Amino acid sequence: MSAEPAHEEKQSHEAPPAGGPVLHRVCIQCNNMFTVTPDRYDVKQCPNCHKG
Repeated sequence: MSAEPAHEEKQSHEAPPAGGPVLHRVCIQCNNMFTVTPDRYDVKQCPNCHKG
């Protein structure tokens, strides 16, 4: 069993407005955590994986 290296990739997405409520989600494709505004709570993929 090979373990994947634990590295953190920088996300190139826009941060939600400062001071506003945010939700933390985990991408179903790459398993990275990203933030969304409450009106987009149902997003399943991070902005990097959603491209395409």
